Amino acid sequence: MILTCQGKVDMLGLKQDLKETTKLTRHLVASKEPHLRTIFLEKDSLPARIIKNSGCFVLNFSDGKESSCEKLDCFRLEGASLECEVHSIQELGDSIQITGLVVHEGTTIST
Repeated sequence: MILTCQGKVDMLGLKQDLKETTKLTRHLVASKEPHLRTIFLEKDSLPARIIKNSGCFVLNFSDGKESSCEKLDCFRLEGASLECEVHSIQELGDSIQITGLVVHEGTTIST
């Protein structure tokens, strides 16, 4: 599974618009109704900082070409994906738990 996220982050005193791709070993189905997915990241990691600022992330189930999201101001990879808006963030020691509300389930195939 591959996490993608995009947003503005303060880097050395300058706001920069960054895109990040990170491999995840797993995610959790937090709820079926509403459709919530949970991931865990290192608290100070770049993806965590981007997601905190942007309020969204995408769970990608294949490693395809980059494409635009249907519902979010983010990017996804071609293939099956879940576009998520942040529902809640909880700090757990040196990690954070991010739960997202799935706003779009997508599939795309290169032609």
